[in-house]
Amino acid sequence: MYKVLKSFATSKVVGTKGKFIDVQDKKLAKSLKNAGYIDEISKDDKISAKQEEEIVALKTTISELQKQNEELQKENEELKAVVEQINLSEENEDQIDPEGKNPQEIDNSSDDKTTDNPDTEK
Repeated sequence: MYKVLKSFATSKVVGTKGKFIDVQDKKLAKSLKNAGYIDEISKDDKISAKQEEEIVALKTTISELQKQNEELQKENEELKAVVEQINLSEENEDQIDPEGKNPQEIDNSSDDKTTDNPDTEK
């Protein structure tokens, strides 16, 4: 495992300054090291390199989860709007009597509770 000191690109390996790479070809690694492009890393740096790889993977996961969260929030808002429309429709249906008349249109003038039954006294 090597740390890239200067960015470079070959037909086999690409190195970005400050990142860690693994060069399998020993001859190429020696050549890059002698030219000052890479340097062998210590045991502590190897741990750091693994941690850096984990951080990159976690950042990618976080990014994907944030996108998924945004999509779910949009879907949630759409579903709330649908539920609200359904509730409004049900409220409007509750305000209509069985004959299909709106309560404001019903004539309540014959609600005086008197009957024309001769058996009852007025």
